[in-house]
Amino acid sequence: MTDLVTPQTYNLIFLDLDGVVFIGGQAAPNPDCVARLNAITAAVQARIVLTSNRRYGRSQATLKRQLVGWGILAHLHDSLPEIGSGDPEALAQAPARSVEIKQWLQQHALEVRRFVVIDDDQETTWSLSRNSIRTDPHQGLQPSQVKQAIQLFVKPLDQDYLDYWRELLRFGR
Repeated sequence: MTDLVTPQTYNLIFLDLDGVVFIGGQAAPNPDCVARLNAITAAVQARIVLTSNRRYGRSQATLKRQLVGWGILAHLHDSLPEIGSGDPEALAQAPARSVEIKQWLQQHALEVRRFVVIDDDQETTWSLSRNSIRTDPHQGLQPSQVKQAIQLFVKPLDQDYLDYWRELLRFGR
């Protein structure tokens, strides 16, 4: 009899940086917002899938060093693929970030236990509303949103949630 190998699954945060931890156009991340993000990731042992445009032109190793340098303690699990290497014209033709996230989820479904999207973009959070938290770009991640994110990770699975997952996995097929 062969042993069935079960893949490791993770709680994942699809993270935009600007408007979440970088607020109001500041060059450095807001330490309070970083601490709040760290509180979420520590509470639910979440890893990060970076969705921010700051991923462009940087290797995974560089992104990991930058996150640590900014005080973000969670493991960088992955980042969305680069589209057009950050070229503004290519980016204008790129799919919406929510579409990119849905595609990533389809390709990596066996890695995902639960996920939450944290972004200041209305389209991204609206399209993935069941699993998203929209931040104010001038305030960043707030204490009430920390509680909300943790709740999204720990709430009991129900049929409605499973139907939502099935719909996400059928997206684009």
